Amino acid sequence: MVSPANLAMARRVFADLGYTSAPQDDGPPDDGYEGPIELPESADTEPHDVSLATETSPRKTSEEKSKTLHPTAFRLRDPATIPPRDSLYGNHYMRGYVSGTVAPGGLGKSSLALLEATAMCSARSLLGYPVRQPLRVWYWGGEDPVEETERRLGAIRLHYDIRDEEIDGRLFCDSGRDMSIRIAAMVRQQAVVDDKLVDEIIAALKSVDADVMIVDPFVASHGLPENDNTATDWMMKRGWVRIAAEANVAVDLVHHVRKNGGQGDTTVEDARGASATLAALRSARVLNIMSPEDARTAAVPADERWRHFNVQVGKANMSPRTGKPKWYRLASVSLGNGTETRPEDYVGVVTAWTMPGALDDVQVGDLVKVQESIRDGAWGSSRQAGDWAGYAIGQALDINTGTDDGKAKVNSMLSAWLKSGALREESRHDHKKGRARPFIVVGVQS
Repeated sequence: MVSPANLAMARRVFADLGYTSAPQDDGPPDDGYEGPIELPESADTEPHDVSLATETSPRKTSEEKSKTLHPTAFRLRDPATIPPRDSLYGNHYMRGYVSGTVAPGGLGKSSLALLEATAMCSARSLLGYPVRQPLRVWYWGGEDPVEETERRLGAIRLHYDIRDEEIDGRLFCDSGRDMSIRIAAMVRQQAVVDDKLVDEIIAALKSVDADVMIVDPFVASHGLPENDNTATDWMMKRGWVRIAAEANVAVDLVHHVRKNGGQGDTTVEDARGASATLAALRSARVLNIMSPEDARTAAVPADERWRHFNVQVGKANMSPRTGKPKWYRLASVSLGNGTETRPEDYVGVVTAWTMPGALDDVQVGDLVKVQESIRDGAWGSSRQAGDWAGYAIGQALDINTGTDDGKAKVNSMLSAWLKSGALREESRHDHKKGRARPFIVVGVQS
């Protein structure tokens, strides 16, 4: 059994090859990938390219090819005359190029994509990024029905007080359940890009003067084996890269990560499938949920931690890479759509959120107390030691270091003061242990 999308692609290939009969489905529709579609052994196909399958002219010799291929001489010109890159939103959406957003499932990547689409269409700085002018965005949700997209956009409208005229005629939304976009599949164990569908996508984007296309999720847009680098590279270059270039739009591919077994934060390198996907992106960012340690530092209750996530740029070929992650919080918004038999829906809306600094609530007098406490004793730098300097901070500022939250708080304060120079680390001889070890001492006097 093959999926409807792969079956349709195979029929196109058969038609291009001049066959009178196309492959038939052998069962009910199935959206899952069921392996390659086989063409007859007599079909004269070349790897990867439908257009090559219909080529009947003899192969050109190297001498003949040299008449059509000729290296282009490079001429230096004034850099000031080179057009600047057209960054549409936050240095991530770049006109003419493909970017990627990578995140674990259920974290809020679709909510973030739709809020960014709304910000671009309305030219409102909803998350702190300026938008020069209203943009036109096509959001394709490959998995959820249109109604779910309506719920998310409805919650955004309520939370940010978006007026209809701010996005009317500039935001376009479609669902993969109604409009299949599968630009590549396996045919006779080779990756085949559906050039006709790619042409249709380009024409559709041009027809509405689109500036941005968001594909959510990326995996729903093709039928290739995810780990096949050669196939993925061909699909990216002949598919999404071509779409971005010829339609002159920024394309963002929303992608899942492979399971890491809870081993810390994920990175863009943890994107699911072939590394050729990441290689084709000019900007890639990753979303991570707030860690338990960050939650303790920020005094976020454990049952509220899931609402907080950060976005970190992991690949930036065309803009400076910032080392600091940007934090967000999911606010719960009621749609007010309850009925007599069904409760109203609550939908998460992404909001900008600032991670509290370790010293936000600390006064100069507090630092004086800490420095006096450190000066009067011998305090080690190791958190596992019984004379850890964090205990001195706790005593000076009346912070309970007997709890995980208290330890996390004083540890973040200690790190901040070491960075500022108010405290410093110094190697001293420990008479009890008979060797040198690092101690915390007073640095710049407050």
